This record gives sequence, structure tokens and C-alpha cells, in this order.
Amino acid sequence: MLFDARFKDSKDYEQFAFEQTTMVRMPAANTCAYCRKVETHWVDASFQLPICGEECSRSIWLEYQQESQQAFFREHMGRYESEIKQELHYVYECDDLSKDIIIVVHDQLDYLRVTINSLVAHTKNYHIYLWDNASQEPTQNYIKELSYQLGDKITVMRSDVNLGFIQPNNELASWGSGDYIILLNSDVKVFGGWDTSMLGYLQANPDTKLVGHMGGLLDADGIGGRIGYGEDIDYVPGWCLCLARETYDQFGLFNKDLKFAYAEDSELSLRIQMGGYKIYALHLMLVHHFENKTIGEVRKEKGEVSLRESFQYNHDILRTLWGEYLQKRRVDVRERLQGEEAFNELVEQLS
Repeated sequence: MLFDARFKDSKDYEQFAFEQTTMVRMPAANTCAYCRKVETHWVDASFQLPICGEECSRSIWLEYQQESQQAFFREHMGRYESEIKQELHYVYECDDLSKDIIIVVHDQLDYLRVTINSLVAHTKNYHIYLWDNASQEPTQNYIKELSYQLGDKITVMRSDVNLGFIQPNNELASWGSGDYIILLNSDVKVFGGWDTSMLGYLQANPDTKLVGHMGGLLDADGIGGRIGYGEDIDYVPGWCLCLARETYDQFGLFNKDLKFAYAEDSELSLRIQMGGYKIYALHLMLVHHFENKTIGEVRKEKGEVSLRESFQYNHDILRTLWGEYLQKRRVDVRERLQGEEAFNELVEQLS
């Protein structure tokens, strides 16, 4: 436990940052708003509630996140009811052809288990191509078990250094022969119809060449800042995207001039659109992304890679290639983050 206000030495702190929030000292003791048992001098700065320690802080944040997700889901289903019904039709009409599912792994074993278990339970006609980016022994052992369990349904490659997201995906995409290629992060959970909804949409809409379970909008600097659905998007995020192998044969996958990670999915999406085709983000919510668990692990590994350098370098290339398109965009991420100062703080976090 990083911190518990019940410990005597906690009085030396004026504030303490948990993963989710900041705890600030208050003058008078009060009963913890979550457990209702322990008196504390600490208040959660976000909720303005007395919290006795990290365990209760995590619990109250988990409840808040679950309630927020449920509210978002209800609002989303109501707003896009007609689109969702149409996309479900594509699921039922889909010709479930062969799929090469590409997963790049760097530790985060608990999330990887969820990803693989849900994939196996809800997918047919697939072959997994898994790249292990220098994971530690527990993850290595799990991947070995997978190789025995899945047999000829999985191909594994390992590198002794973390090569990032771009190079491994490009390499694995060239290995397969399936009718479709699906990129899937190792920190997701998929549900029934997750794959056939993407295949079905591509089959029913031949002018669309790239599809995923969420879309994004770019600002004039090529930085993604807001979620979008349908055709009115700039890119399909790389944590779950699907394209036919014939599209891959025409456009390739990620730009080999890019470094490690960031902007690779945006560049691919723009390249396909500039080639005269559409991209699409499904309104169905059949893939849950736990968000940035792997890249968060990389940030802990000091000296392995400069994420800030990769972020800036890749976006420079994106602006060089597609600057004319980006200048027409209406989204300003820095405005959403309340100013240039907040934007700079975001970039600093990547270092």
C-alpha cells in the first residue's frame, strides 16, 4: 500500500497522490465516506469526500467509473439506435471468412489473459499472430502455455528488446494469408459479434476499406482528441481495426518511417482515405479497451525508449504527409485541455 492515513507517519504530508486522485489534508477529522468506519484527516480532492486510505479511494473511484460507463452506454444506445440495428444486421449477414488476428504483447499478463480468453470464446475461423516484446518470465510462460493449448491456431514471435507497436505489427501482417487482418491490443475484452460486425460492414460497403469499434478526430497538429463514430472520423485507432488482405496488399499497414508508437493508425487511415476510400467506426460496443495499459508499462521502464521523442517525431511526419488535410480540421485538442499549458503537460507525461 502506498499510503494509508491511519498510519502515524501520514501526518507529515500535506497531500498525497494516488493513481486516480490527490488526497489533501483537512483540519478536522471526519469519518471515511466509503467504509464509514475510520476517522481521517484526508479528503479526496476530486470528490471532496473524506477517505481514509488507498483501498477506499480505489473502491469509490471504481464505483464512479462503473456508474459513468453505464450512463454512457445508455446514452450511446439511445442516440445511435438506428445505426446499431443496421450494424447488427451486418453481423447476421456476414460471411465469416478467415482472419489473421495480430496481437503485440509487452507484459500486463492479467489483461492479456482477459484478451485471449474472450477472443477464443467469441471468435471462429481465426489464426493468432502474437509478438512478445521482451516480456518478463510470467508472461513468457503464459505464452508458452497458449502455444500448447491453441496448437496450429497461434504463431508466436519473441524479441529480446521492446520494438514497440509499429514494426511487430508490420512483420506479422506479412506472415498471414487470411482473408482479413485484425489488429487487437493485448488490453481489451471482446464480446460476441466483435469480429463479424467488422467483416460484415466491409462486405456490405465495398467503398469502405478500414473499420473498427471506435473512431477518432484529429486537430490541425494531427493529434487525436475526441471520439467519433460512423464515417465522420479521421482515423480508426490501432487497438482494434480490421481490413481485408486485398486492402493490405494495396496500401500496406503502418508507415515504416515512424518510430515505436503513436500516429501510425492515423497515418494509415489518412492514406486509405486519400486513396479514394472510406473508413468507418462502428456504433456497436463489442470491444472494451482498458486503455493504455501496455504503454503505461513502457513508461515505467526508464531508459528503454523515449515516448516523447516518438510522439513528436511521428506527428511531425504525419503533418508533413497530410498537412493540407489536417489544416481543415475543426478540432482543437489544446482548447479541450484548457490551454497551451495543459497541452504541454500532456506531452511532458509521455517522457
